[in-house]
Amino acid sequence: MRAGRLDTPVDLLELDACLRPRVLDWLWCAIQTKETAEPPAAQGLRAPAKVTVRAWWDERLRAG
Repeated sequence: MRAGRLDTPVDLLELDACLRPRVLDWLWCAIQTKETAEPPAAQGLRAPAKVTVRAWWDERLRAG
């Protein structure tokens, strides 16, 4: 993937009842790196990271 651009196609996945990933479709995404910031040690799922992933808005995306 290319950093800083919103032009990378990615698969949109959903977990089925057996927790297996199922491909719904694809959408546009970008990765932005934070090279100068040193994140603290991970303390959970919402810990800060050096990478931010952004995507075009899609009604199928859910928070979390």
